[in-house]
Amino acid sequence: GDKKRVGAAGGAPTDNEREMRAGVPVRVEISRMKVEGEDHRWAQRHGLKGEDGVFRSMIERFRREHCNEDVAAERESASLHSKISVYVRKRPLLKSELRANAYDVMSLPTAKALTLHEPKTAVDLSRVMENHTFKFDRSFAEEATNAQLYREALHP
Repeated sequence: GDKKRVGAAGGAPTDNEREMRAGVPVRVEISRMKVEGEDHRWAQRHGLKGEDGVFRSMIERFRREHCNEDVAAERESASLHSKISVYVRKRPLLKSELRANAYDVMSLPTAKALTLHEPKTAVDLSRVMENHTFKFDRSFAEEATNAQLYREALHP
């Protein structure tokens, strides 16, 4: 008979399950960081005030703890079995964003991942930051040139 695909809970497949079957990169992890004393001290040392300063500090702490992996070690090519490869390049902040004192909320913890940092205020009014990590066949920093992308993603 007919077989019906079901999700983890026995019902219809979730969006993530459908995307995983289709080979689409999906969010692989959400982690939550709480404000620590060092975040306040870092913000003060850098002349940053208020919640923005604390969240900037939390992003820097995430990068110190998670972005020290050897990116070159992960530069393996996309799987030969995959029909579609997904590459992402992080863009730099625009001049208008820099003038508005915006800050970078994305990190590249590995050569195959991108993390989006989402500052939040919890129900108990404590400040937390959720880190949404997405995986790709390859991720490039904002400094990557078009020539580098071509060499690694398109060159035969």
